Amino acid sequence: LLRQYLQEIGYSEAILDVRSFRAKNLLGLVPPGDWPGTDANRQAAAKALQDTDRAVMEVAHFLNKKKGGDTQNRGITDDSDSDDEDKVRKGAGKDGLDPETVDALGEFSFLKEDGNKSPTGTAKKRVDSGADEWSVNQHTINQMKEKFRYLKGLNGFLTG
Repeated sequence: LLRQYLQEIGYSEAILDVRSFRAKNLLGLVPPGDWPGTDANRQAAAKALQDTDRAVMEVAHFLNKKKGGDTQNRGITDDSDSDDEDKVRKGAGKDGLDPETVDALGEFSFLKEDGNKSPTGTAKKRVDSGADEWSVNQHTINQMKEKFRYLKGLNGFLTG
């Protein structure tokens, strides 16, 4: 079924053989140079795989051009930009940690404190704001509870 699907989307038997061989070779299941078939089959499969990879890259390049190709919009930056950001982040938090890391560690500060104390301001802020962000449909929850109880009762009845 999988082979039929892959053939429908353009994978040939040769490409499947090459990919299967590569996976087995990486896992160490096939000794080097021990490939069933002739050199002609191997060369045809390798060429088909290269053609497919090239076609995929061309389509991706075309789609990137069509969208405008602006990598900044997708959150991808080149190396020159990341150096400046790293310098800014290092000075931002305590002990050279960036603000996000400090915030995340603040959420776990309750582990260091006694049970009587309240969590830190950052963690408390997040706990309080969490109730506003999630809307709960109590009717749906009650239906799910009833369904669970019903199925649990059936299961006990059938097994008992």
